Amino acid sequence: AEGYNTIGSIHFQMQELDSALQAYRKALTILQQIAPDHEDLAATYNNVGLTLHHLQKYPESLDHYRQSRQILEESYG
Repeated sequence: AEGYNTIGSIHFQMQELDSALQAYRKALTILQQIAPDHEDLAATYNNVGLTLHHLQKYPESLDHYRQSRQILEESYG
């Protein structure tokens, strides 16, 4: 999952947003299975949200930001 996040970050920096989103979503799928309440999952939801924001997909972006926040609130109170 970490590798997909890294690949996503590189694509994001290169403004290849569709490729970034694809990599982040692969990381998300893996992390949902192996670490459903881990901060890495929260960070990945945030990465997806940020990418969707840049793609002007605001409602979907907001959903991912909220999922990220929920995981962090459950982990840290």
